[in-house]
Amino acid sequence: MPTNAKKFLKSFFSMTLILLLVAIIGVGIYCYTIYRDALDMSLESFDADLTTIIYATNPKTGEEQEVEYLYADENRIWVPLDEIPQDLQDAFVAIEDERFWSHPGVDFKRTFLAAVNTIVHYRDTFGGSTITQQLIKNVTQERETKISRKVTEIFRALALEQNYDKEDILEHYLNTIYLSQRCNGVTTAARVYFGKDLGELTLAECASIAGITQYPTRYDPFLNPEANKEKQEIVLNKMFENELITQEELDVALAEELQFNPDRTVASSNRSYFADQLFSDVLNDLQTEAGYTEAMAEKMLYNGGLRIYSTIDPEIQAIAQEYYENAENFPKSSDEDNPYQSAMTVIDNETGAIVAVIGGLGEKEGNRILNRATQTERQPGSSIKPLAVYAPALEYGTITSSSIVNDTPVTIGGWSPRNSYSGFLGDIPVSVAVAKSSNLAAVNLCQTSGVENSFNFLKNKLGFTTLVERRVESNDDISSDINLPALALGGMTDGVNVTEMAAAYATFANEGVYTVPYTYTKVYDSNGKLLLEKRPKSNVAMSETTAYLMTNLLKGVVNGGTGGGAGFYSWEVAGKTGTTDSRKDRWFAGYTPLYTAVIWFGNDEPAPLPSSLGNPCISIFRNVMGKVHSNKTPVSFKRPNGLVSAETCTVSGFLATDACRNDPEGTKAVSTYFSKNNVPEEECPLSHQPVPVEPTPEETVPPIDEVPDTPLPEVLPDPGDSTLR
Repeated sequence: MPTNAKKFLKSFFSMTLILLLVAIIGVGIYCYTIYRDALDMSLESFDADLTTIIYATNPKTGEEQEVEYLYADENRIWVPLDEIPQDLQDAFVAIEDERFWSHPGVDFKRTFLAAVNTIVHYRDTFGGSTITQQLIKNVTQERETKISRKVTEIFRALALEQNYDKEDILEHYLNTIYLSQRCNGVTTAARVYFGKDLGELTLAECASIAGITQYPTRYDPFLNPEANKEKQEIVLNKMFENELITQEELDVALAEELQFNPDRTVASSNRSYFADQLFSDVLNDLQTEAGYTEAMAEKMLYNGGLRIYSTIDPEIQAIAQEYYENAENFPKSSDEDNPYQSAMTVIDNETGAIVAVIGGLGEKEGNRILNRATQTERQPGSSIKPLAVYAPALEYGTITSSSIVNDTPVTIGGWSPRNSYSGFLGDIPVSVAVAKSSNLAAVNLCQTSGVENSFNFLKNKLGFTTLVERRVESNDDISSDINLPALALGGMTDGVNVTEMAAAYATFANEGVYTVPYTYTKVYDSNGKLLLEKRPKSNVAMSETTAYLMTNLLKGVVNGGTGGGAGFYSWEVAGKTGTTDSRKDRWFAGYTPLYTAVIWFGNDEPAPLPSSLGNPCISIFRNVMGKVHSNKTPVSFKRPNGLVSAETCTVSGFLATDACRNDPEGTKAVSTYFSKNNVPEEECPLSHQPVPVEPTPEETVPPIDEVPDTPLPEVLPDPGDSTLR
């Protein structure tokens, strides 16, 4: 070989050796750097998104139960390893990493075989990642297939196992693994797929969940139950092969028929209207009371793992929700672009807490969408009369419950209100005025009592926040609700919302005490620290006597007035209908000794409703609240001490005589409760003429016990509830 060639080869090999040494040193430095950085990796700094849990108190057992969840992208409820069944731990280890308890974080045998498999492709489902490596992927969210990423992952896994016990690593893995159906971690998977807590899972169910891991969509029990069953059997056999279960346990598990959760709505991210309102309330209070920014408060609700103790009654919410989601229960609008809508709020009279909220017809289609029960303001029509006219008139001594009021014409500044029925009734008892929903009686009485008294009563005593005291509009007009059309007939500038109406009516049932409606009692962070506590805010809006007398008057609305058909079983029911100008809105505010429910019905874009509809709110109230009370023992409204009863003439208001009771044309004495100081002393002097009152149409709805689970037929048109003509 020529000398030059020898020199060239010698130089070439020397250079190659040098380059190889440089490469080895470079790789060594690179690997050392990665390993050194990996030693600083901390699971404690892993900011896992945690699901916020909403709790409710079970009214039968008094125990707290989970009812709904708040989360953004990841639905995760963290549990410590000792609360995860051993069978579930073993199932994941057997199918994902059978040498987990012995390798140093990397299974080099499995890694080598996986590398060979990438070249020869002898198996489609062969993976080399250990549980430790999979956890690192979950923590870092790195998914590239580059060799550099894999090398980094290996060193991180080796370093992680030097800093943490196997139990810590397995706990984090089982709480972070994605298992389809928006389930992050085994807790949510158990609840979504089987409707169970972790401790209730069988061996067969544990294997089913573990089988989802490798390809979540392919092995999703809801989407592909057959594929899930095949993979479950592989997992069970793998557990037996690794001596984690016995032959008998294997046989029992293989024979078990998997019963997946029929209520698959729990896998949906859509929450109830109640939960939406709860979200808004807690979001606001975290800012105003706890000092968080809006962005931070929202992140805490979605990702912070808060524990919120709510006021929802799951049974009442479910009854109302089921009724509202059934289109057969409601009339259908001919205008497809502006369909009928409705909303409902139910309040516990004793506590003032909201127990159910429905914000629209049909199935809820998203989160934080329009909630018509809390976010929509509509004119209340005649349903405002008991709150703005009769209650303050009784409270301030303008009338007693036996007073005679005037259903007579009046013109005020060019405005001449009229009744929904023809003509005027003249001098009538207040009980008839309320039952018939006399517009003229309300206007005349409100004028006598004072519109400012009515306005202040609504705002300061009954908590209405949407009333307009004085506002300059864009066209320089002045708007105000301190006027007769607004206060006597419900033609407010902006209107009121369903929930505030419910809280106001609940005051009658709660012996005159008004409570600001609320949706939760306490909020804790994920570590158990108390963040918020909601103490009910109450005030005495009226005396017990006024509240009871109003209830007695409003029972007459249900028992023979415009609210006929709202009663059910043998329960005492009081309430008031409402219909606005041009019949654009229908209302019914009703209550029993236990609960108050207010219902609105109309269109999102206000439009006249056909008179043939009658008042659908009455049927809604009767069907929903009838079912709510169906398994409860009837009780009566609490009568205050110091009241006596007396029969009074419905024409004169004086004590009834035999002439009143025996009138040949059907006039009846009215039994009403009075305070001791207001009992009439004089007897009726009339010989007797019948009260000139048009009869209220007889309700044709069958008794509720005959049709407890079916919608009512349409009720007759409301005969006495129109305003602002």
